Amino acid sequence: MNDLLVEYDDIMIGKRAAFSDTFFDKENVTSENNAIQVIRYAFTRYLRWSQDAIKEKMDSKLMAKLHLLDLMKYIDYPIEYNKSKDYFYLASLVFRSSKLTMRDKTIHTYEKVLAGEQSKYPKDYFSGSDGYVRAGICLQYMINNYIVFSSINELYSIFSTEEGYVYLKKYKLMSACKEIFDTPVDFLHFALPYTQKNNLYMNYYKFKFMREMLNENGRKQKSTKSYRLEGNLT
Repeated sequence: MNDLLVEYDDIMIGKRAAFSDTFFDKENVTSENNAIQVIRYAFTRYLRWSQDAIKEKMDSKLMAKLHLLDLMKYIDYPIEYNKSKDYFYLASLVFRSSKLTMRDKTIHTYEKVLAGEQSKYPKDYFSGSDGYVRAGICLQYMINNYIVFSSINELYSIFSTEEGYVYLKKYKLMSACKEIFDTPVDFLHFALPYTQKNNLYMNYYKFKFMREMLNENGRKQKSTKSYRLEGNLT
């Protein structure tokens, strides 16, 4: 057993109050790795719980009893999750299961917002370059699960009309669209996989959107006009 874990055992039995500065002197990668090592040791030796049990049963009270709460400040958590309650992410780090990708984390957060389990997205969720990616992932998820369409042409057409607005409002992506993109058509074009993007459709439907869906002051207006580029290029 190494000195770090000996110190943890001493803390558990009340022999010492805290870890030495040798292991946790600042918030950096070394301190995070040491924190994960201690937490893994606590989970496997003192709790003897599986990863699934940690995900389902762990809470802040038990973390405090195990003298692990103070170590959480060294763990780098993604913006999607809360250190004080989302212990399933900690379990994935501790047990070294497959690392959650940005897509995994984004879809998980989006599903919670859609289900009403989370009232809003994390602060600045759609800001910066990562914000663009998160918005695109969410829109892809919305399209794949909630929109019925027969062609990419039809999909571009949907996002250039009131119908596109209805979808964005209903599936909680209007704020992302307004924060990042000029129009829903731009949002769609960004989110589509490279092989499905169509610049002709993009330019045509954005032009039609700007002409039919915006008034002379550049504000959105409701339009009942239906239009679609003839032919299907995809």
